[in-house]
Amino acid sequence: MSEPQVPDDGVKHLTTGNWLDPDPICLKFVEVNLASAERRPPTGEGWAERLLAIDLAPTVASEVRDMWEAARGMLLYGWFYYAIYAIGEHPLRRVADAAVLHRYQQAGGPPNKKPGPEGEQRWPDLMKRVDWLIDAGVIPAEKRDRWDLVRGLRNETTHASIRHLTTPHEALRVLELLAVEIGALFASEPRLDTNAAL
Repeated sequence: MSEPQVPDDGVKHLTTGNWLDPDPICLKFVEVNLASAERRPPTGEGWAERLLAIDLAPTVASEVRDMWEAARGMLLYGWFYYAIYAIGEHPLRRVADAAVLHRYQQAGGPPNKKPGPEGEQRWPDLMKRVDWLIDAGVIPAEKRDRWDLVRGLRNETTHASIRHLTTPHEALRVLELLAVEIGALFASEPRLDTNAAL
């Protein structure tokens, strides 16, 4: 059987006959053994093993872990439809935002002084929460730039006006980086500064 061809526009056009077949683009990401230069074709199982091996620490809030499962689960289906790797990255960044909110609330971070339009309690934006968590000793100050990058990427993909594509390797890297950063949020008790306010 011949290898499926990549469509000219780079998008797998789904049918009832091909939706469970690997996306032809994914078949181009061969595995290379750096020691022997041996090239092996990729497999869905191989990608699934790599993605599922990356999990959040058990100390992370269960609500965040549930969001993580859904976002990571989307990435698994990138094997069948390549664009899902990029689409799956979007909720991963929102999971990071939610993790910061949960940790902020856990650590006693104050809500915004001004309530929402319906009188509901509102919380500061991501970077104000990150700055508060830095002041409280939850996030090391040297990690601020990384969290600012997460915020920027979250905003960029949320408000994208062009098609965003990523490789499975990049999606795996984002998964790995966020697992570490989110895990670190819940790794220790904060040194609360009662003067740390917004």
